[in-house]
Amino acid sequence: MAPRLPTITAGEVKRLRSAGKLVGEGLTAKAYLVQPKNGKEAILKVCKKREFQHIVKQEISVLQRLKPVALLMEYCQGRTLEDLRWDPEVSNKTMMEVALQATHQVSELHKRGFAHNDIKTDNCIANISHTPFSVRLIDFGNSTHLGESPRYELVPEGSHIAPELCRLGNASTATDAFSLGCLLVDLMEARAKGFPKMVSRLSQCAGREDPKWRPSLELFAEALQAAVS
Repeated sequence: MAPRLPTITAGEVKRLRSAGKLVGEGLTAKAYLVQPKNGKEAILKVCKKREFQHIVKQEISVLQRLKPVALLMEYCQGRTLEDLRWDPEVSNKTMMEVALQATHQVSELHKRGFAHNDIKTDNCIANISHTPFSVRLIDFGNSTHLGESPRYELVPEGSHIAPELCRLGNASTATDAFSLGCLLVDLMEARAKGFPKMVSRLSQCAGREDPKWRPSLELFAEALQAAVS
């Protein structure tokens, strides 16, 4: 059984929210950068509507098994890949290194028995202010065990979700590979040249309808590693 998570009072949530800074907003929740009483910066995630509570509870359930965190989560410094990909000051090599680290993060998640089910540029935070770069996946509201269905009750935003998941299919390494391929396509879309053809081909193959014909994350990692070496 997972360890019992610490909780905060409704009054403390209200205080943190009013004093915090809005740093992100999705379909179901808002994220605030806050300063708890222990003095360490954190992220407070708050539901927009009661009907979305089950999504946040699902995220807490997954994160509880991955790492003992709660509604107040570790603040990951950096910028989203959505922001970085349009920044002309960020080199193509840097973007490929970031993509490589994102691939490693997804692989580590799979090793622990989970699929993310919502990999996109908005759900990856990268800190490129130091080397080696650090990349984190965020927003585990749709994450499930491998072999389970996220059973989307809302129409997923964008086309980065594997088609079988949109038909109530089960999550797999291949469904995340589909989304990772879409993420790489988005990164390349913002940059006319610079990514090697092998990465482009793998990204296109990841978008195949049949999950059996999608490349593995190991192939993605090998291609990106060769590109940045």
